[in-house]
Amino acid sequence: IVSDSLHNCFEDRVRFAVPAVLEENDVSAKDLGLGFSVQLRTAFLSQRLTTPVCHDVEKALLTYRRVEQLRSRRRGRRVWREWWQQLQDFDALWLAFRTVVLSLHDNGPEQKSEARATWLDAVRDDGASQRSQLLAACECKAMACEERLQRRALAEARRARRQEAGAERWNRSAMRAEDLRQGRVQTFERRQDRLVRRICHLAARWQRHEDRRRGREL
Repeated sequence: IVSDSLHNCFEDRVRFAVPAVLEENDVSAKDLGLGFSVQLRTAFLSQRLTTPVCHDVEKALLTYRRVEQLRSRRRGRRVWREWWQQLQDFDALWLAFRTVVLSLHDNGPEQKSEARATWLDAVRDDGASQRSQLLAACECKAMACEERLQRRALAEARRARRQEAGAERWNRSAMRAEDLRQGRVQTFERRQDRLVRRICHLAARWQRHEDRRRGREL
């Protein structure tokens, strides 16, 4: 099953490998008394859970699929998010898992079915305290994450206000610089006008002086 490179999905590998091995050895599952069970070790339960043995591959794979939904992943910095969602949905996930496990032997004696149901309920109840602690821890992490997001949002808002204030100060400084430049240009133009008028006045006086001098010489 592990070495099968033609099928990526575990369930497909099991469906392919089991009949292939039986056919290769010319035996049947009934001849071997071949049975299947699934083990579940999860942070949501206080003990390892092993499902009853069944002889139907498809039922066993259905159990495996339900078990996968109850497994607690242990890798990754954000694993608590997945745990939090699983803990919130635990009752529904457990009910689906419990239904599948009990259906594996729904044709057996009623007393055994009741005993299995009682055993499953006891396993679930034994892990209640553990799940409550995990849920509280996940909620604390969620609150801390929310606080970080709020602090980040406030920091970004403050940064935006600082940038806006800086842009406003720059605009005011640019406007003052422009007003100063305009004032200097106007002052230069006024001085230039006065200088031109002074030159014109001096030129006119000089011209009158020359005219009087020529008149006396005549």
